[in-house]
Amino acid sequence: MVKKPTCEELEQRVKELEKKSIERKRAEEALRESQDRYKELWDHAPVAYHMLDSEGIITQVNQTERKMLGYTEDEMVGRPIFTFILAEQRKEAEKRFRLKLEGKRIPKQDNRIYLKKNGSKIHVSIDDVLEYDNDGNVVGVRSTMVDISDQQRAAEALKESSERIKLFAYSVSHDLKSPAVAVYGLTRLLHEHYGDSLDERAKNYCEQIMTSVEQIGALVENINVYISSKEVPLSIEKVRLREVLDMIKDEFSAQLSIRQIRWSQPESFAEIRADRLSIVRVLRNLVDNALKYGGDDLSEIRIEHKASDEFDTLSVSNDGVLIRRSDSEDIFGPFQRHKTSRGVQGSGLGLAIVKEIAEQHEGRVWVGSDSKKWSTFYVSISRHL
Repeated sequence: MVKKPTCEELEQRVKELEKKSIERKRAEEALRESQDRYKELWDHAPVAYHMLDSEGIITQVNQTERKMLGYTEDEMVGRPIFTFILAEQRKEAEKRFRLKLEGKRIPKQDNRIYLKKNGSKIHVSIDDVLEYDNDGNVVGVRSTMVDISDQQRAAEALKESSERIKLFAYSVSHDLKSPAVAVYGLTRLLHEHYGDSLDERAKNYCEQIMTSVEQIGALVENINVYISSKEVPLSIEKVRLREVLDMIKDEFSAQLSIRQIRWSQPESFAEIRADRLSIVRVLRNLVDNALKYGGDDLSEIRIEHKASDEFDTLSVSNDGVLIRRSDSEDIFGPFQRHKTSRGVQGSGLGLAIVKEIAEQHEGRVWVGSDSKKWSTFYVSISRHL
């Protein structure tokens, strides 16, 4: 026979149920508040935010994105995200989405042009991550979008300005070179055909004119090289450093011999992957720089190569005039020259060209000085080109 609960037991049971009910209500209220806070954060986040299923269909989209594109929630949810992308970019966007779902390695960020409801274009930067279910299966993608239209317009304006500057530089180079060539030719004819009737002062004037014109020609050529180093695409191939250095050594052999400067390099060099013409320019400019600014104490030029997992690093050292730490950053700018360059002819573009080439190869250039003897220029080149 089942014992009936006493009044006290029933009263205790009721109190326990009431307590649980209150606790449940509080939990439900806390959950609602949490959901409201989440929705508030979601809708008013500083970036656009949407969620896609495995077919690219929008399942959720926040208010920031809706305002950005000018649509209501009903006009976006349930539609493929690709319909909001510029038509010319849709196939590429769909391909990228599929690769993402398949777990392929692709850049995390992507820049796209989206279309607003009013038909205008907006440039956005997209950052997306995969969405998984409890079993670890991919079920969709979460994406954030940032409006980069202002940055894009600034980049386009900068590019347009750069093109105008480049055209102007080429025009100036041409306009300088043509009369310079004419002046050089006429002065040379004057010197050769009428030299006997000229006194020594006049002959010296002719030689000075020709020397100055040669300097103009060299400056024009360096300007053209500097511009082309920014614009010409790289042709990456295996480069035999030993062959390049043998060629450069031959090129400067007369200066090295006359000034009794020792040339030091390892017996063998590994191959590197780079643009061959660019590497020739880098090493030629650095050796020429050492010869120009090394001073009377220069007795040795040393070339070395070191490899790491990420970079091949070339170095050209000389034991001439040391470069001060305060000068080590400025000298790589266009038309910047050493403090020790007074009286030395040069365009001030050699090291700027080296820096441009290093950056094109996803590397950098820097200089270090041994406090006792050596100045060393380093150029790193990515091994993943």
